[in-house]
Amino acid sequence: MNTLKCVLPLCVVEMPDPPEIQLNVIAAVDKNMGIGKHNVLPWNIPSEFEYFHRMTAHPRPGANGEERRNVVIIGRKTWETMDQLTSKPFPNALNIVLSRD
Repeated sequence: MNTLKCVLPLCVVEMPDPPEIQLNVIAAVDKNMGIGKHNVLPWNIPSEFEYFHRMTAHPRPGANGEERRNVVIIGRKTWETMDQLTSKPFPNALNIVLSRD
């Protein structure tokens, strides 16, 4: 149960410890930590995209049957080229696009 303690002018809400969150991350970089140059990946491995798509298209089942949802975080330029590779947004996933604009 949450408790609220107030000693004016400050109030503090005590909350139980948040549940543990487990994350699985797929990331790829070249030997110089690069992720692309001139809007092109620094590698061409077709099986890599197939694996990425398979892992992000459908969430893995959670413990006790709880529903899960994948999160895909990509850059704006990748997002703009996704229609050449697959449908966008990734169905069944929360799509987050990073941009300076």
